[in-house]
Amino acid sequence: MSEVFPVGQVALMSLFQFRGLDRFWAMRQMAVLPPRLRVYPGLQFFKVLGTGAGLGYSSIPNFNQWGLLTVWPSVEAALDFFGNSEVMDQYRLKTSEHFSVLLRPIKSRGQWSGNPAFETQPLLSEDYPLAVLTRARLKLRFIIPFWRRVGGVSRSQKDYSGQLFSQGLGERPWIHQATFSIWQSQEAMEQFAFGKESRHLEAIKITRQKNGFKEELYARFQVIGHQGTIIGRNPLAQIKTPSLL
Repeated sequence: MSEVFPVGQVALMSLFQFRGLDRFWAMRQMAVLPPRLRVYPGLQFFKVLGTGAGLGYSSIPNFNQWGLLTVWPSVEAALDFFGNSEVMDQYRLKTSEHFSVLLRPIKSRGQWSGNPAFETQPLLSEDYPLAVLTRARLKLRFIIPFWRRVGGVSRSQKDYSGQLFSQGLGERPWIHQATFSIWQSQEAMEQFAFGKESRHLEAIKITRQKNGFKEELYARFQVIGHQGTIIGRNPLAQIKTPSLL
């Protein structure tokens, strides 16, 4: 009997670790991979991403770690790309380590490169961990003030109760920035983002007051699959909900 998957759009977020000369191959993918993905059957949206040094929320790039976000019309399409595509096979061959999560979008507002990016789906079960993706394109005059505040938000997020994983991402250094985090529960996520003492909320308010963004996107997901490790561990190893990856 074939497995029955949840219907609707899903996203696949993959992070890859590289060593030695393979780091140059990874860097080159920022230029050579997009033309291949634009014609990939069924692919609805994608971004090839860099990461920041340290906790990932740094203005200094991390040339050892790179990311790939792809969006698919169904779980089946995402799993086929993950398990059978030449793109993923090449990444696996080159990487020293990789970690991927399969995401079901449940809330989304704003745009990414002029596109809505995600189609929201009904909740499955409240037992699934939650992931949050935020993305912003900064206006040039706001770059320096923004990066001055990033350190405080990053430090407040490290080892925050209920947080399973966090990573800063970007398409272009300093200007196009994104954050990706995974949380045990909605309560833990919202306490960090919107709690009374939240540096994150303060940074958002200041940014919007100064009209510092050209474009923004906020998306929330249920994590319905995970595979691999990052920095030697699977952040979701203790999660008891079934994994589709």
